[in-house]
Amino acid sequence: MARLRLPLLALMALVLPVSAFDQAQVDQFQATGECRECDLSGYEFPYGVGLRGAVLGGANLLGASLVRADLSEADLSGATLQGADLSGAFLSGADLREAGLGAANLRGSNLSGAVLSGADLKGANLSGANLRGADLSGADLAGADLTDADLRGANLTHADVTGLDSSRLIIDDTTAGLAPAR
Repeated sequence: MARLRLPLLALMALVLPVSAFDQAQVDQFQATGECRECDLSGYEFPYGVGLRGAVLGGANLLGASLVRADLSEADLSGATLQGADLSGAFLSGADLREAGLGAANLRGSNLSGAVLSGADLKGANLSGANLRGADLSGADLAGADLTDADLRGANLTHADVTGLDSSRLIIDDTTAGLAPAR
């Protein structure tokens, strides 16, 4: 008897809905630019959408697509962004304190001056990201890909950098919590 084997992710895709966002909350957010603790999980925002200064503190953006979105100065503190696609997004000056960004795609994103203190970035893709002057104090970066990320002037004090390959980071003497490679 042949056994059918499905990878766990494929099985989950059969069981879990592709998106679970609440359309009324999407409409509210589009009208006001504010949606604290709302459910926008799985929502596919338009490519390059302008959300500068948006208020999404505590929002559920699990698996959302925010490719090249402008979230500069946005409040995403405590938001759930696990598995979200934020590749190429503009998050300079954004508040991401205590945000859940595990396994999120932040490849090539601009997080300069962003506050990510206490954020969960386990397994996140931050390759090529601009993190100049970002506050990553107490953040969990275990297993994150920071290949060619610019961390000059960033604060990584008390950050969990387990498994981090610092040979491909762009750091200098102003990077707190990491010593420059010699």
